[in-house]
Amino acid sequence: SEKGVVIRFRSRSSLSRKVEVPLKVHVEIITKLKNLCQIQLSQGQPRIEVGHFRLTISGRLMNVQALFYPTVNGEMVILKLSDFGEGCLDIIGRSKEFLDQIADFVKAHHGVLYVSGPHESGRTTTCYSILNSFDLEKTKVVTVEHPVQISFPRMTQVQIGQHGINSLQSGLELALRLDADVIYLDPLQGEALVEEMAFAGMGGKTILSCLPAYNVASSIVRVLDQCRDPVLLAT
Repeated sequence: SEKGVVIRFRSRSSLSRKVEVPLKVHVEIITKLKNLCQIQLSQGQPRIEVGHFRLTISGRLMNVQALFYPTVNGEMVILKLSDFGEGCLDIIGRSKEFLDQIADFVKAHHGVLYVSGPHESGRTTTCYSILNSFDLEKTKVVTVEHPVQISFPRMTQVQIGQHGINSLQSGLELALRLDADVIYLDPLQGEALVEEMAFAGMGGKTILSCLPAYNVASSIVRVLDQCRDPVLLAT
């Protein structure tokens, strides 16, 4: 605001005001956070940027996803804290037993798993939980994301827009060249990508991807819209 920078915490659906810091340190805070996220400081107008970093809080390793965005009052940032350590599946609460069943099924088969649901329904959390259930010493897991939301040790994570990977399609091609056992792609987009995923799944790869949809029936329709060959999709 014109007087200072208000810091609020959100727990589930409730926002609470924690502290207000002087405007004079606003730029320093944004700069420090961008350095932690390894985001290059731009000389021009502020733009929407996403990054992440990890830190230890009370002995627990936390992942922080940062979203920087411009407003009429200056640049603002949202920090999303996530704990995906050893207790990763516990954050799902009562769904843990069901998730264990899905993870066991995924590890016993190959193909493509679409995790569908509306926004903020836990699609990404579900996929991360399944990925984290694999024996990462013996299984090569490659994620291709836009952006990477959680950093995991012993996973090969690729972010779209970095190091010459400019699309999920090129990210999938890289993952296949890396001989990944399990591949995670997010967000799902494009007819060619859906078909390439299907062929990779038929070839023995395990692929996870998120799909925005209201329910199971609509998710099938959404995938059909992105694949011209229904026989390939059914397989």
